[in-house]
Amino acid sequence: MILYFSKNLAVSGADATRILSDMPPRLPGGWTKGDRLFVRDSLAHGISVAEVAQFLGRTEKEVRDKARELNE
Repeated sequence: MILYFSKNLAVSGADATRILSDMPPRLPGGWTKGDRLFVRDSLAHGISVAEVAQFLGRTEKEVRDKARELNE
């Protein structure tokens, strides 16, 4: 398992505070080509929205919205 250090932005005044996570840091917003492919293929193969969201480090709503967008 790879552990990543990232800033804990949820705590005020904690710009130097770091937290450990098994998820790589993700910039807000942008979906990579790989993310879009993973959403499309995973859902097509019956993987739940919750599992896809957890894997991508996104909310279920973000995954549902992206899936809807990809199917249009």
